[in-house]
Amino acid sequence: MKKKKVVHYISNLINGGVEAMLLNYYDEIKDEFDFVVVIHENPAQTCVQKFEQSGIKIYQIEHWIRNPIQNFKQLYHILKKEEPDIFHTHHGVNNFIPCFAAKVAGVKVRIGHCHNYLPKKTLKQKMYSFLTRMLATDLAACGLGAGEYLTSKKMVQKGKVQIIYNAINLEKFQYHEDEREKIRRVNAWKKDETVYGNIGRFAHQKNQLFLIDVFEKIAEYDKKAKFVIIGGQGDLYSKIMNRIESSSIKEKIKVYKDLKETAAYYSAMDVFLLPSFFEGFAVVLIEAQAANLPCLLSDKITREYSSENVIYLPIVSAEEWAKKAIMLKNSYRDTVIRRELLEKFDISSSAQLMRKYYNQLIERRF
Repeated sequence: MKKKKVVHYISNLINGGVEAMLLNYYDEIKDEFDFVVVIHENPAQTCVQKFEQSGIKIYQIEHWIRNPIQNFKQLYHILKKEEPDIFHTHHGVNNFIPCFAAKVAGVKVRIGHCHNYLPKKTLKQKMYSFLTRMLATDLAACGLGAGEYLTSKKMVQKGKVQIIYNAINLEKFQYHEDEREKIRRVNAWKKDETVYGNIGRFAHQKNQLFLIDVFEKIAEYDKKAKFVIIGGQGDLYSKIMNRIESSSIKEKIKVYKDLKETAAYYSAMDVFLLPSFFEGFAVVLIEAQAANLPCLLSDKITREYSSENVIYLPIVSAEEWAKKAIMLKNSYRDTVIRRELLEKFDISSSAQLMRKYYNQLIERRF
């Protein structure tokens, strides 16, 4: 049986949440679907290797801002060459730009997918949202908040936006005592020390400069505190490193850039902090919760999942964040993954929903 083809258009390949989502879903449905990825930025080679090793073809084209005419021509020619059953673009309210090229190229199924969330749209963003709804045949989002940002709360409630969670293999992130001991031994973290951590790109969105302020406050109250930040490619890396160097905790904090495997670090940590300015869907929250790791999150993050060990807090006071983080530390960690997580966010079940969604769209359009 000939496989169906999906061309995904994303900004870049930098080991981010969208990239992880595509790899996770592809691994589950590659028996029926081929993925092709188009990007318009310079990628991280470690991420390119992951995609190529999975058998996913990659195209790099001009950015639509730097060279809109070339961007249109190159995307158009790729789509004519690949003849996909589905064009799936992941650019939020800007999806109308690639959707226009896909429509001209004759692609019948054009999914406009949103991965970001902002509580309010500007007039320009509202106009872009309208254009996306006109040029995309179908709409998708990584969560309810992202769906509302792409369209509106009313449209999400009416089921006009397909929610496709950035599902993961939850078992991979399950809490393991031996993994905890191994990572803590490698980092020279003692058994009686509390490790406060964060995982996210070194970018403004992730608000790691505020996080360092929080870490400094924690160190004032918790003398046995240690800290770790694990980040992917981002334009604030140097600024963050300079801030750490000038801080009072530079000897207590470890920073890892482009770490290939992060799963075991959730077992090694005692509290996870995510003070992001916004998140369409926080995959790291689900990873942390699979390991039953207590989490302190910004109230700007959409609440797709809550439990007794998840606290949402406004980004106002570093001292308040520090006190809440210390309150969250807990010596007991359950090894069982919660049923609610498995039902909504495990890749094995979510991938079957994507398979069904793709097939329904193809059947309807063809």
